[in-house]
Amino acid sequence: ESGLISLPALDEEKEFDQRVEDQAMAKYAAVQAAELSAEQRAALATPGNAYLQGAVAIIVFEQAIRAIPNDWEFRQEFASVVARFSDTQAVRQRVLDSIAADFADNAQARSFLCVAHLSAVSSSSPQLVDALRQAVGNYGQALSDFDTPAMWAEYVRFLAQWRDVSAGEESLRAYFAALLKRAAAQVAEQKDARLSEAVALELADGDLLAEATLRFPVSDALWCKRLRAASDDDVERLCESHALPAAPHAQGLWDLWLSWAERSGMPPARVQAKYLAAFARTSQLTSEHSELKAYLQIRFVDWAWALPASAKLHDVSHYEEEEEEVPCGSSAAGPNVEAFRRACQSVQRHAFPTPGFYRRCLELEPDARHKTTLHEFACRVNESDTRPWLAYLQFLVDERRLDAAASVFWRASKALPTDDDREAFDALYQELLRK
Repeated sequence: ESGLISLPALDEEKEFDQRVEDQAMAKYAAVQAAELSAEQRAALATPGNAYLQGAVAIIVFEQAIRAIPNDWEFRQEFASVVARFSDTQAVRQRVLDSIAADFADNAQARSFLCVAHLSAVSSSSPQLVDALRQAVGNYGQALSDFDTPAMWAEYVRFLAQWRDVSAGEESLRAYFAALLKRAAAQVAEQKDARLSEAVALELADGDLLAEATLRFPVSDALWCKRLRAASDDDVERLCESHALPAAPHAQGLWDLWLSWAERSGMPPARVQAKYLAAFARTSQLTSEHSELKAYLQIRFVDWAWALPASAKLHDVSHYEEEEEEVPCGSSAAGPNVEAFRRACQSVQRHAFPTPGFYRRCLELEPDARHKTTLHEFACRVNESDTRPWLAYLQFLVDERRLDAAASVFWRASKALPTDDDREAFDALYQELLRK
């Protein structure tokens, strides 16, 4: 036999016949290891009650956890499903007891047990406050038994969640805010044993964030949280000396640093120097960070496009003090085309331009002659990629420059690696001409 209980199909639930009950009883007799209690044995022996009182569910659960003993999340989901039905408290308690017994050193499992009783309490119930106090007490016991960074992370995450959802209940919000403050002090007392990235992010305590960024320097989330609360002078110092050298792959950090530079009031050439420094630092990243490189290049030309008309950029990698400068700001009289073109040139000379960068430049560039130059450069990034070639040909055809298009088509065909590539490219070009 398969060893499994054959449960009735959904359309047979109304018939709930004696055959199903007999099958459950037979299974119980054959599987003594299920170790049912006297009450559960009585439930099985009572006609019609084997399903209603949960004895069959317990048999199924006991066999399931033998098959998958190390998956506590399965047990969590089982408890959640059981809770949807009435008269299943004993079954759910069996599941919770099994989690407590088998996953005592799992912080997520312990956290689930701390708040499991809250699922039976409505958010509008008068019992909610007492239930929350019980949860806090449960966490206190869990932390006493299992004083680890992971358990503290679960606790402060619980406190922060309830502080945020209690926005309309000021007394409850103040209660959780006070607990968070106390938790920060408790973590600070034993930072080596309790501090983690998750704990520092949730508590957002200045001293703990500073300590956490030293201990977990590659965490861009920690740096961003710390820097958002820092002074302008600290932002520049921490970004350039600590955060960006430790996590040059983090787009959020570059966003924060460049946004600060753009709104700081410094002259455009100094902001330009910040962008060029970003290109230099990210150029050492691997190809898996190509999207970040494209993002920074596109952000640079977009920023230059939006500068005031009087602002000028320079083809330099550092700020020249002797130049007359105009403070940064957004353009109210239209795009600054000259600054945009200078930015394009800066990327070409001081970075490795990406296809996305050229696509953005072509979207912004208003002049056909400059567009032609940009198309030429775009096709050189990866000559075996047909997309830049087709975009170039589309532009030339739209401009009615068919001789130039024929020349570009010939060059593209020579650059493609295989006959199949050339044949497919020719078909696309012919379709473009027909349109």
